[in-house]
Amino acid sequence: MFFHIGHRIIDFFIQNPLKFQYNEQFINSPYGNEMRRNELGKAGDQYNLFQELYKKGLTDQIVKTVPVTIFLNLAFAPIAWAVRDHHLGFVVLDKAISDTIVSACWDSIKI
Repeated sequence: MFFHIGHRIIDFFIQNPLKFQYNEQFINSPYGNEMRRNELGKAGDQYNLFQELYKKGLTDQIVKTVPVTIFLNLAFAPIAWAVRDHHLGFVVLDKAISDTIVSACWDSIKI
């Protein structure tokens, strides 16, 4: 499931550069910070795919026991940085490089 999600994130944001730019601006704004604070503070009253992935990984004892924020940073931030570098022309994210990025993210969180 992790590999599927990672590849879909890369594919979506490569195909939708304006949505990627908006997402970057929003996440780094005071509104994005507040949204993230609220999402991380919820007691499970709303479904969150990424937190469910984290919880399932902990339950199945396949991911490292770290705070959820660290899990999300290790698992997905490198993907965002690579997509940003792709849009800036520093790298071309082809299938091979995308596979390597998603695998490296997985390696950073798995036991």
